[in-house]
Amino acid sequence: MEKGSSDEAFDFSQVISSASAGLEAVLKDKTVQKRKEKRQQEEKERQRELARQKRQAKKQQREKNKKRKRGEEVSSDEDEDENKNADGATKKAKTAQSTQRTSSNRPREGEKYGVWVGNFAFSTMKNTIREYFGQCGEITRFACPDGSRAGQYNRGYCFVFYDSPDAVEKALALSEKELDGRALLVKDASDYQRKDGTVLDPKAKKSRKSANPPCATLFLGNLPHKTTKDSLKAHFEQFGALYDIRVATFQDNPDVCKGFAYADYKHLDDAKKAFEESGSFYLDGKRVRVEYGSEDAYRRGRPWISRGEKEPAPEKPSKRRDLVVKDNQKDTSEVEHAPQEVKRRTRTKDHTRNKRVAPGKALSDAPRAKTSIQEFSGSKITFD
Repeated sequence: MEKGSSDEAFDFSQVISSASAGLEAVLKDKTVQKRKEKRQQEEKERQRELARQKRQAKKQQREKNKKRKRGEEVSSDEDEDENKNADGATKKAKTAQSTQRTSSNRPREGEKYGVWVGNFAFSTMKNTIREYFGQCGEITRFACPDGSRAGQYNRGYCFVFYDSPDAVEKALALSEKELDGRALLVKDASDYQRKDGTVLDPKAKKSRKSANPPCATLFLGNLPHKTTKDSLKAHFEQFGALYDIRVATFQDNPDVCKGFAYADYKHLDDAKKAFEESGSFYLDGKRVRVEYGSEDAYRRGRPWISRGEKEPAPEKPSKRRDLVVKDNQKDTSEVEHAPQEVKRRTRTKDHTRNKRVAPGKALSDAPRAKTSIQEFSGSKITFD
C-alpha cells in the first residue's frame, strides 16, 4: 500500500508541473503575439504618417510650381527652412566626411619620408598592410582609402609615412614582392611620374568633366526663373563670339525661364574656355550648371546645317548716305545728307507655279489614243 501511494503522489505532482509549464508557455506565446501585433500596428502608423507627409510635400511643391509658371514670386524662406531641416544635417555630414577622406588620403606638407604602395588585392585588410610595412620602421601615418563596393577593404593603393629615410629605403626594397598573391608596386610618395614618362603636378587644376563630348554649344542648367538673355550674355560673351543665347521659356508666359538655356559659340575653343571657367558661376544666388550640349542642341543652334546651306555671312555695316554739296558752296560744314533712292523691283507672282493640279483635271487633260477605226496603212508580209 505504501508503495502504491507513493507512485500515485509522484504522478500527481508531475501532472501539476507539466500543466503549469504548459500554462506558462501559452501565456508567453500570447505575450509575444501581443508585442508583435503592437509593433506591427506602430509600423503601420509610422508608414501612414510618412505617406501623409509625402503627400503634403508634393501638394506644396505643386502649388509652388503653379505660382512660378504664372510668374508669381515664391517666398524663399520656406525653401530655405525645408532644406535646412531636411537636408542640412545630411549635407554637413557628407561634406565633413568627404573633407576628412580627402585630407587623410593625401600627403601632407612636412611629411618627407613616405612611400606610395599600389597593386594589392581589394580583399587585403588594412591591418595586414600596416603590419607588412611596419617591419621597415616606425609608421607616423598610414592612409588607405576604403573600398567603393561591398567586400572591398581598400582601393588598391595607400600611403605609408615613416620617421626616417632609412625606413623608406627598406620599404622601397619591398617593391615587386608578393602580398596575398599580388606583386606590390612601391615608389616614393613624392614621385608623380607615370609609366609613359609624363609627370603629374599634384597642385595642377583638374579639368572639368561633361557627359557629352566638347562642342561649340553649351547647356546652361539650374537657372532662376528670372533669368534673361542679357544676364547670360553679360557673362558668356567675354569668352568669345556668340551666335545666340537661347533661353527656354513657357509658351503661355514667355518672360519666365524654364530653368535652362543654350549658348551657341562660333568657335569651339571659346566654348571650351567658357566651360572650364564657368564651373563656379552663380546667377541670382544659384550655381549654374554648365555642360557641353548634345548633337541635337548643336544643330538646333545652327539651322542652316540641316538645310544644307552655308554659314550665313556676318551682317555688313550699312553704307553711308551720299553727301550732296549745295551749289556754289565749297565749305564742307554745309554738307547735307540726301536720302538714297531705293529702287524696288516688282515681282509678278506666278500662281500656277508649284500648284497642285486637281486629280479630275489631270485625268481629263491627259493625252489619249484615238478610239475610231483607222484605215490600215503599210505592207503585208507573207511567207511562202
